[in-house]
Amino acid sequence: MPTVRRRTQVAKGEVCKTFIQRFDSARRLRSACFVLVHLALLTAIVPVRSNGAAVIRTGVLVSVDPTGMQCSIRHTSGVIDYHVPTSAVLIHTRKPTDLTAFTVGLEVTVRVGRSSNGQPRLYDLTDSSSWRWLTRIRREITEGTITEIRSSEIVLKDRAEGGLYPYRITEKSRLERDGKPASMADYAVGDTVWIAPRMLPSGAAMATAVAGSKAAAGVLRERSQPTVTGTVEKWDLAGRSLTLKTRAGDRRILVVANDCVIRRDGKTVPAAVLKAGAYLTAHIKRFEEGVERVQRMTLKKPPARSPQR
Repeated sequence: MPTVRRRTQVAKGEVCKTFIQRFDSARRLRSACFVLVHLALLTAIVPVRSNGAAVIRTGVLVSVDPTGMQCSIRHTSGVIDYHVPTSAVLIHTRKPTDLTAFTVGLEVTVRVGRSSNGQPRLYDLTDSSSWRWLTRIRREITEGTITEIRSSEIVLKDRAEGGLYPYRITEKSRLERDGKPASMADYAVGDTVWIAPRMLPSGAAMATAVAGSKAAAGVLRERSQPTVTGTVEKWDLAGRSLTLKTRAGDRRILVVANDCVIRRDGKTVPAAVLKAGAYLTAHIKRFEEGVERVQRMTLKKPPARSPQR
C-alpha cells in the first residue's frame, strides 16, 4: 500500500507541474499578445521613426490654424493633429510658403518623426503634387537659374519644373565658376548653375557643390565625401601614391598612409597586390591644412557595363 500511495503522490505532482508549466506559458503568451497589440495601435496612431528615418505619409487636411501653427490631417489610420514648427519645410506648388497657403480639403504629404516628448514632429508639409519634385531637388544634381542670393543661401529656379528652392551655403560647400574655385560673391542673380545637394536632418538642403555643369558639380560633390570609388590608373608603392579614375569622371592622385589597410573578400592583403585596372573604394581621412590620407582600401568587382545600343 505505501508503494501505491507514493506512486499516486508522484502522479499528482507531475499533473501539478504540468499544469503550472502550461499556466506559465499561457500567461507569457497573453503578455506577448498584449505588447504586440499595443505596439500595433501606437504604430497606427503615431508615425514612428524606423532606423532613424522619418515616416512619409499622405492625407487630406481637415483643419488649418496658421496663427496657432497647427493642422489636422486625415490619414488612412485616422485624424492626427500636428504642430507645425518654424523649422518645418512648407512647399506649395513647388515653392516655399507658409501655412496660410494650405486649405482644408487639400491632399498633402508629410514627413514626420517623433519628438522627445513622444508627440509627432512634422518636418515637411507639401501639397502632394510637389512631393516628388521636392524629393528630386533634395537628392539629385539640379540645373537652374539663381533668383536670389542671401547671406548663406542661393535660391534656385529649377529649369525642369520651374519650382523655387533655397540651398544653404556653408563652409563645407564647394563652389566653382569657369573651372576655378569661387565664392558666393562670384555669382549673380540670373546665372545658370548646377547644384549638388545634401539633405539635412531638418529637411533643408545644403549645396554640397555649385558649378557650371552637371559633371563639374558631380566631381565637386564626390571630392567632399569621405570615400571615393574608382579604377586604379597607377599605383606607386614606394612613393605611396595612388592615381584613381573615379566614378564621377575625376582623376585624383591620393596619398596612401603607411599603415593603410587593404581588404579583399573580407581579408587583409598586402599593398603589392594593387595594380592598374583594380576597382576599389578608398576611405580618406582629412587632416588640418587640407592634407588627405587614404587610411583604408577595399578591392571590389567592377560594375557591369551597360549594354551598347
